[in-house]
Amino acid sequence: MLGSRALANLRALAEAFFATEAGPPPADRIEWLCRDFIDFLRQIGPARRTFRLSLLALAFLVPLAARSTSPLRSLSLGQRIAALERIERSFAAFAVL
Repeated sequence: MLGSRALANLRALAEAFFATEAGPPPADRIEWLCRDFIDFLRQIGPARRTFRLSLLALAFLVPLAARSTSPLRSLSLGQRIAALERIERSFAAFAVL
């Protein structure tokens, strides 16, 4: 359903979305979320294309917003969070939603 890069990007985004003051969620919770998301994609039919495109857009936009040439999955948690906050205030906010 998702390639290895897309899955790594999904993990990186999930860590940033659900991080607290204490840091990212436990790795087992992120893995559970990824499995649940993949199951969700299997069940939604044609709409899965929208979710996959949003994930691809974020994989491209987050490093740009972080002013980095590194791929999304290589950015630090702080860089990912700050970049997502910038994107939420931009025209591309729909991809985050």
